[in-house]
Amino acid sequence: MESEKYTWLGKVCASIGEASDIGTSESYFSKSNVIRVAALESSYIFNKTQYTQEATGIYLPEGSVEYFKVNEGDEIVVKSGSVNISSVL
Repeated sequence: MESEKYTWLGKVCASIGEASDIGTSESYFSKSNVIRVAALESSYIFNKTQYTQEATGIYLPEGSVEYFKVNEGDEIVVKSGSVNISSVL
C-alpha cells in the first residue's frame, strides 16, 4: 500500500531529492509523501492543496529543519520568509 511506503525507518534511510530555495509567495510541488524543509530565515509555510483558503500556516524558526507527511503533488507555499525544501524519495 502506498500510504505504508514511508515509515520512520524509511525517512531515515531514504534518499533526499533535488532541493530548491523558495521565498515568499513561491511554491513547491512535492514529489513524494514526505518533504524536508529547512528554514533559511523565520518562515511560515502551508499546504495549499489541502487548505485552499488562505491559511496562517506553520511557523518555522530560522535554522530549523522539519519533515512533513504530505501527498505526492501537494503544493507547499511559503507565506513569508524563505526555506530550502526537497522531497524525501
